[in-house]
Amino acid sequence: MESTGATHVASGDGFAAQVRDVVPEGVDLVVDLVGGQTLREAARLATDLAPVMSAADPAVTELGGATRQRDPEAMEKMTSVIQYGLVDPHVTGSYPLEQAREALAEVESGHAIGKILIRPA
Repeated sequence: MESTGATHVASGDGFAAQVRDVVPEGVDLVVDLVGGQTLREAARLATDLAPVMSAADPAVTELGGATRQRDPEAMEKMTSVIQYGLVDPHVTGSYPLEQAREALAEVESGHAIGKILIRPA
């Protein structure tokens, strides 16, 4: 994502302070894929709660944000931006379907740096 001008800040202790160091005025958009405390800290960084969205935590609505809306064209749009090199999903792990348990354990451990794929049989 750094190639698109984004600055990576790891979640965890000091997350909000690190983001404030990069953008003291706050952020224009929060897209959450984890939920929980990280979402709550990130939501407080938004200049406006309307663009706070979560694909993982329905409690985002309690924070004034919105859950991910299903869009039949969303996958096509994402595929296009990846295909044309506009975004790199940064895949760091790939598992066969038979090892889905291990793949999910890696994601749930919080130590997965990028995206983890589960390949169908």
